[in-house]
Amino acid sequence: MGTNPDSPKAKLRFEMKSIIKEVGGFSLKEKSESLVDTLVTLLKSNITKDHFNSSKPSCVGVFAPIKGEPNVISLGKHFDLAFPSLEEDIMVFRKAKFEELVETKDFGVKIYTPLSDAQLVKPDVLVIPGLAFDRTGSRLGRGKGFYDRYLENFQGVKIGVCFKEQIVSTVPCEKHDVVMNYIISDGECFSENQVLSV
Repeated sequence: MGTNPDSPKAKLRFEMKSIIKEVGGFSLKEKSESLVDTLVTLLKSNITKDHFNSSKPSCVGVFAPIKGEPNVISLGKHFDLAFPSLEEDIMVFRKAKFEELVETKDFGVKIYTPLSDAQLVKPDVLVIPGLAFDRTGSRLGRGKGFYDRYLENFQGVKIGVCFKEQIVSTVPCEKHDVVMNYIISDGECFSENQVLSV
């Protein structure tokens, strides 16, 4: 998936990694806080509640951020969280608090993941990082395909999160790519090219 260095996806990955390096320092904390505020409002709004059996999701799948990614851990103040880990090279989600995670190299980089005996769950919502997103909901991942494979059978709400510098005009798509229901940055929230007021 996207291993050809001359492919449009590979070229965009290279460009986005350079852009993300320039977005750093204290601004990352402020930008993440702005993004999380919008995310909490969205998840508690009428916009998404039709997707759940109650007024809010019972479990939200998130990620422990690596360098340059939004930090959405404070969502744990509002919802039960689950984090990705690998089980026989397949991505799964396990219920955990951030402080219960341990450092691994499960996904080819140093990342914090749940203990192997943590409860397996199927989140109602997935909050998904990416290198780039466009306004139609297309996502550019890091090229490993873990989310692509997980999303093939995921029936819940898919929310892509990024910094506003990572919103591009078009993300190259392939058949296996899954479109997000919503995209949230530190600047705005939109769905299928429609800017949402949340």
